Amino acid sequence: MGRDKKGPFNVNHLATDIEVDVYDPAKGPACTIDAFRPDLAATPGSDWNVSVIHVFTQHYCSQNPDVDEDTVTSSFKDHLKYLCNRYKGSLDGEAAILRRQKHANRAERQRNLWQRRLATCAFFPELREHLAILQDLGPFGMSSDESDDASTGRVRYRIVRKLWRNEDVTAFLRILDRLYVIGRIASRSGSQPHERAESKLTSTSRPPVCGLPQNAYNQKWFGLLTDYDLLLLKPKMGVRYKFSHPPRIITLA
Repeated sequence: MGRDKKGPFNVNHLATDIEVDVYDPAKGPACTIDAFRPDLAATPGSDWNVSVIHVFTQHYCSQNPDVDEDTVTSSFKDHLKYLCNRYKGSLDGEAAILRRQKHANRAERQRNLWQRRLATCAFFPELREHLAILQDLGPFGMSSDESDDASTGRVRYRIVRKLWRNEDVTAFLRILDRLYVIGRIASRSGSQPHERAESKLTSTSRPPVCGLPQNAYNQKWFGLLTDYDLLLLKPKMGVRYKFSHPPRIITLA
């Protein structure tokens, strides 16, 4: 959970409202053991937390094969209920409210970025074939960002790179961002892009998106996965999506 036993909860290690809202159990686990993100604002019986409990139980039993799986599930469910109650009781105070708001704002920017890229693909006929892969990537397959306005007084957002995502996907998506501005799609969709700057920041706080073509994942990162990791990730093994654009689109961008 990324906290001392009696320390404050780190919202970066918790599921966001948007993550929970878009979660579909049929598409895989809510999180991984390395990016463990319970939803403490809900109950242990929510779809998200049922998946979280399963992820924990499977991992714990794989490390301790002699334990009873039902006992582990029951014990962790009780512990999660305790954490949910503790978390809900910690939400008082201005500082806690500001932390939650910052986290929610970051998730909302990520979702808006995804929607702008969807709008771009829908606008250009040559790009409509990519709508499906963008839907599969979802809002949390997009890079997030951190606000930084200390030096200029103007809010700027530093891009936070996802270690699991292939750089070919990043280059593919950046073309969509340029087309969004050049094509003046913002005036049609109403979603205005914010200034994003390159940085060396990386994030592993959220689990990778499951069920993508194998080449959507970073090759080095993918090579370090265990059999259990692959079972949870459910990649489309051997499938290579064409993360590229036709010449006319490249010229426009």
